Order: sequence, then structure tokens, then C-alpha cells
Amino acid sequence: MSWSVTETVAKCEDIASLPEAYHKISEKLDQPTTTNNELAEVVKLEPGITGKLLSIVNSAFYGFSNTISTASQAISIVGRNDFRNLVLGTTVAELFEQIQSGTFSMRDYWEHALLCAICSKMLGEQWKIKEDREALFIAGLLHDVGKLVIVQVLPDKAELLIPYWQDNPFEYSFEQQLLGFDHAEVGAELMKSWGLPGILVEATGCHHQPNKAEINKHSSHAVFIANVLAHNDEHRVAEALAQCREAIAINDDIDTLLELQQEALRKRETLIGIFLG
Repeated sequence: MSWSVTETVAKCEDIASLPEAYHKISEKLDQPTTTNNELAEVVKLEPGITGKLLSIVNSAFYGFSNTISTASQAISIVGRNDFRNLVLGTTVAELFEQIQSGTFSMRDYWEHALLCAICSKMLGEQWKIKEDREALFIAGLLHDVGKLVIVQVLPDKAELLIPYWQDNPFEYSFEQQLLGFDHAEVGAELMKSWGLPGILVEATGCHHQPNKAEINKHSSHAVFIANVLAHNDEHRVAEALAQCREAIAINDDIDTLLELQQEALRKRETLIGIFLG
């Protein structure tokens, strides 16, 4: 049996929709009259999310000098847009803890996703991309989420793809042959089903082919090159850099990107335990 991308996402009942907690928090954030204390009361109903959220904002990644002990404090310090994205990231991390992954390594997945997320955010700052930086962090964090859908819904085919993903991280032709689509398309469809912003849909769907991005070109190229940096292939970094220079006129050289990669690796160490539970 072969399914379309939409049918594949719909079959993944565990993650086909975001938990109600995220929607409640997001709804409150959309109401300008909602106070930080009111938001915090909603967040407190989800202790798993609250714990991860406070661990993130108290980590060396943010580098705040004082301990942040409540969700209300976190909202005041990071701002509402960043808070929404952090809640999304922690909600997804909670959601994925339920995934039964077989031979697919969730540790490897999160280590790569988190490094891509940090590199994406740092590139956004370096390139002065107008979209908020936490959105780029989330775009990097979720760029490979389509793989988790495939692992859940199509486990037999996933077993064929897992070694391919490990050995050929920049190729997707075998996925197309085997499934009729690839993990980037599945991830973008999942983002749509979750009702997430276009920047996340497009950056996820275009993380191997950023030139296909129609609206969020700079953000899609940031996630594209962040993904390459997170795979630690210097030859591919040089190729990706040349592609980005041509498409969006950046001035980085390879040494700058490799320095950014090393800094991102140091920052990842402060966060990885949070995402691995």
C-alpha cells in the first residue's frame, strides 16, 4: 500500500496534532489583555513543559545571571514571541518522548536537531534575518521531524531508510523512490497540520532545497546551511556556502562558519540533557 504525504501524516496519530496545552497557551498569547501571571497559570497545568522550559531559560545557552524560578519570570525576560516558540519546542520534545523508534536512535536525532537549531539561530543573528531568532531555533529543531513520522507510520520502510539516512544525510532520492516523497515534505505537511507559521513550514520543507523557498528565503537558507554544519562535513559546508552566497548574497567565509559550528557545539552541551529527558 502506498500513501500520499497527507495520508502518511494523518496516520501518525501520536503526533498528528499538537497537545491541547500548546493551543491553550498560544490562544492566551494572542490576547493582548492576557497578563504574564495568567499565562503562567496555564503553563503550570503542564508540569513536563514547565520543567523543560525553566531548564532551558536557566541554562548557559541563555546565560541569565539570576535563576528564573517561575514561568511568569521567564515570560517577562524572554518576551512573548520567544516564549511561544520555547513552549512549542518543549511541547514537541514532550510529544516525541512517546515515540517508539525501533532501531532509529532518538539520541542521535536530538543531538543533530539541537545542533541544527542552535546554528540556525546563530546564523539568523549573524545574517540579521528579520524573522525572530527563536523561530529559527524551532525551525532548525524540527527540520527532520518528517523522519519521525516515517519511522512511526512506515516502520518496515523506515528500516531500509535508517542506514541510508546515516550514510547519505544530504540525499533524498532513495526516499522518493521508496515512498514517492521525502522526509522534508512529510515534515512540512506535519507543520501545516499543526497550524504553525509559514516560516516553519517552508524552512522544514526546503531544508535540502532552499532555492525552492518562495517567502522565507533567508530563513530557509539558514536552516539549510545549519543542517550541513550539524552533519560536520567540511566539504559540504563549502558547497552549501557557495550556494547561499549566490542565492542570498551573504559575506561569510568557511572559517567563520566553522567557528560558529564550534560555538554551537559548546552551547548544545548545555541543552542536550533537557531534550533527552
